Amino acid sequence: MNTHMRIFSLVILAILSYMPITPLVSIQHAYAEETQIQSTDSNESLYPLSSADIQRGIDGVRSIPTTSNPTGNGVQGLRTYANTSFENSTFACWTLPQGWAYINQTKMQGWSTAHPRITETNCAPINGGPGNESNARVIEIQRTGVSNGNTAFHGTKFAELNANVKTFIYQKICVSNSDVIAFTFRHKALDGSRHDIMEFSFGIPAGLPNDGAQTSEPGDTYYRPMMYARTTTDAGKNTIAVAHTGFTHNAVNYNTPSGTTGATSTDVGFWGEYSGTHTLPASGWSGVKNLGFAAILGTSDTGGNLLDGIEVGLSPIIDFGTSRDTGGNETSAPPSINIRING
Repeated sequence: MNTHMRIFSLVILAILSYMPITPLVSIQHAYAEETQIQSTDSNESLYPLSSADIQRGIDGVRSIPTTSNPTGNGVQGLRTYANTSFENSTFACWTLPQGWAYINQTKMQGWSTAHPRITETNCAPINGGPGNESNARVIEIQRTGVSNGNTAFHGTKFAELNANVKTFIYQKICVSNSDVIAFTFRHKALDGSRHDIMEFSFGIPAGLPNDGAQTSEPGDTYYRPMMYARTTTDAGKNTIAVAHTGFTHNAVNYNTPSGTTGATSTDVGFWGEYSGTHTLPASGWSGVKNLGFAAILGTSDTGGNLLDGIEVGLSPIIDFGTSRDTGGNETSAPPSINIRING
């Protein structure tokens, strides 16, 4: 067997070894596999990933190649969500002694927010530390069983979309035209005897509210809804009704968005569970996009739309990086082949 045939066989075996069995891949499973592949080129910083990378989620995020001999396009984006139940943070008061806090987005691994810049809350200085940080785009995180008596779906923490104003929290995802995205998330109303409404979508929505003189992030130039969620609770804050389609708010009809199939909504006791599969259009969507959750209706602008237990699945992107154009012959040493997997 000549050198080219041996290389081809090894590449095929490597690709088959890392292809997902199902389209919905857990973050831990995807990253555990990726640690087994190591690039030999200093510019190919996709992998390996350490256990610390898994926890950080977005710190040191890899860039996706765009040419036949790439060094990366400089834009950060993953093929999976990180920190999907909001359990990982570098916030100094992560025990959340008051039951909740506004936390700078830079301290919530994986997550960003369009929220106006304000001051963090509920973190007194520790051992001479700075305490609450000012001028921060914040994400509201609550601790199970403390704030309003709500219990996390997974772990001990969950997010609230209605922070100091209604907002959009998101992660940067690298997508391709015609990508098929499987998803599940859990949502509920903040208070009893009411319903809250939110959406799962691509793109920071235009016209998000400001907080005094502080402004929300401007809307993206793209927008594509994937799922709406309306969850109704009883006086005991148990979920008693869920809906992902066929409801109206402020004269707007909410139905299953175009491109979403297999949409389901289920009452799972304390939370509503929403699932489906979304297919992106065949053109105009390749690149790094903001994918996240936006509050539509809550108890007030400052309360409502609890979120936890998120799963987002995409098939991995595989490329040969700088080794794509590598060649060899029977008289030369076997060339190195670099395989990069994102997802």
